[in-house]
Amino acid sequence: MVCEPKQARVGTYPRSVLKPLHALLLACAVALTGCAASGDPADDSPLVVDSDGGTWTAEVTVRATGTGWVEVPMTLTDAEGAATGLAIESDVFMPAHGHGSSERITTTELEGEPGVYNVSAFFTMPGEWEITSRVDPEGLDEAVVFTVEALSE
Repeated sequence: MVCEPKQARVGTYPRSVLKPLHALLLACAVALTGCAASGDPADDSPLVVDSDGGTWTAEVTVRATGTGWVEVPMTLTDAEGAATGLAIESDVFMPAHGHGSSERITTTELEGEPGVYNVSAFFTMPGEWEITSRVDPEGLDEAVVFTVEALSE
């Protein structure tokens, strides 16, 4: 008796498996498109992002910048208008490489410009960076997340 190995079927799946798989992949792709606010770095229109709890709306006009220290102005509003006097902590993260910045990121409210906060960030290399600003007045802890492209100089 000679034992012959069975041939494995490569790349052939029944439609009953492929149809649900395609639907799942499409649903995941659609769901992931809204995970972070980003856009075309050449687009100079403001990027508008709601905080994860829905209390604040941030507007950011910087989509692309260089590496090193950069200033990213962020206008925060709430249901009453300009959101002033907020305690905000910001951080940066580069998803493609899984690291943050080597420097401490600061966020300060600009004097004479109600609701405008300046995120002073340090981008160590070119690429897409997420800026997360945590807003925490009176015990609320909500985050605003947006993406900035650091271009090589």
